[in-house]
Amino acid sequence: MRTLLLLMAGLFMTGCAQEPVIPTPGLDHPANPDAAEAPVPPLPSLGAEPSLPAQAAPAPESTEPDMSGMLGMSGMHGHSH
Repeated sequence: MRTLLLLMAGLFMTGCAQEPVIPTPGLDHPANPDAAEAPVPPLPSLGAEPSLPAQAAPAPESTEPDMSGMLGMSGMHGHSH
């Protein structure tokens, strides 16, 4: 067991002592500073019809729940925590 532990520690230390291998990216790789730039996408074409302005949604009448449809609950007016 002790021999196995020493062998594993030795292999680990040998791996740490080596110089790391850093691959150089190709000319088509985006991390390469010498790579060609991507073409600019074309602008969207404007249609013949102008777009309509955005309309605001109507405001809700009340944020309280409606208890009118429940029998015997006419006196309740939502939750009060």
